[in-house]
Amino acid sequence: MSEEARSEIYGLILNEQQQRTISRIWQALDENTGDCVESDLEEESEEETDEESESKTAFIQDDRRRLASGSGVSVDDTSRILEWLFALSCQFVAQASRPSEEASLPLVHFVGVLGIHSYNLVYQTAYAFTSKISGLIWICRLLMLEYALPVARYEDICWPDRDSYDDQTARLHFVRRKFLCRGGFHPTAYLIEALAYGRRIARKEGCRTNVGWSSTKDTLILYQQR
Repeated sequence: MSEEARSEIYGLILNEQQQRTISRIWQALDENTGDCVESDLEEESEEETDEESESKTAFIQDDRRRLASGSGVSVDDTSRILEWLFALSCQFVAQASRPSEEASLPLVHFVGVLGIHSYNLVYQTAYAFTSKISGLIWICRLLMLEYALPVARYEDICWPDRDSYDDQTARLHFVRRKFLCRGGFHPTAYLIEALAYGRRIARKEGCRTNVGWSSTKDTLILYQQR
């Protein structure tokens, strides 16, 4: 799909790096593999060495084998696809915007869509929506933690493991300050502000019941789900 069609139909704008990553994912799915390419999210290099366990690396490899089994895709292809999906997820979290243009970010766009009730097609209440924003913030933090200090090297996207950094604490704080703090120009900063605003509204509105009936009184609704 062209960028113009995607923007017109979905209102979604992807940068060149994201489009390249998506293309590589499709290539991997079609069994056309590419070479190792740049995928760094921040333009900075840090030095090597420190120690950590090999058991976690073995766990990751075993997890990839389980995902590949029964899917008709080889372990190598599954590994490649997972690495590029991870890279794409990190690119969404690390993408910056100009002030007042946050709505153009894919992750912020997704949050807006998530705020629409699935079957009533109205905006969700702050009480129901803030938990979803909290979950997204948690996922963003997990992605950036793995990006900052990977358990194992990502061969296909050429990201080093945590042992490549002399000062792992400094590396972690660098990534946290750049991508995960309030007041920045990345999606997580927007999510934190939206969460704080939603919580203020939820406190004013008061708690809502988690059990209720549909408007026709024939369907029980539990936690916003029929």
